[in-house]
Amino acid sequence: PLFETFDMSSRQVCSFRRISTNTPLQSFMTLNDEAFLECAQQLAKNMAAQSSGLDQQIRWGLETALRQPAEESQIKTLKSLVQNVSEQYAKDLPAAKTISGFSDSTKSNYTDEQVVELASLTIAANVILNLDSFLTK
Repeated sequence: PLFETFDMSSRQVCSFRRISTNTPLQSFMTLNDEAFLECAQQLAKNMAAQSSGLDQQIRWGLETALRQPAEESQIKTLKSLVQNVSEQYAKDLPAAKTISGFSDSTKSNYTDEQVVELASLTIAANVILNLDSFLTK
C-alpha cells in the first residue's frame, strides 16, 4: 500500500527515476501509519534529549530530518503547535501516553510532565516527517 500511495513501482520492476507526486493520501498515510508514528516517537525522544529549550529542540529536529538549516518561520509554527497540543495533553494524560508510545501497563521512568512533553514533540516530529522537503528531497 505504501508503494502504491507514493506512486512507486512494484519490486518486480526496476525504476531509475520515480515521478514526484503529492496527493492527500500520502499525507494521510504519513500522519497516521504506525511505522511513521514510531519514527516520530523516536525523533521526539531524540529532540527532547538534545537540549532543554523548545526552540532548540525543534531546530534540532528540523535540521536532523531535513539536513538543511531550519527557517525561523518553521520553528515558530512548530513551537505554536507544540504549545497548543501540550495544553491539550496536560488535560488528557492517557492520550499523551498513547501518542508518545507508552501504554497504561508500561512502566516508564518519565514523569507526567515529561510524557506530555514527549507527546507534544511527537506531534511536531510527525509534522516534520510529513514535510515535502523530507519526503521528496
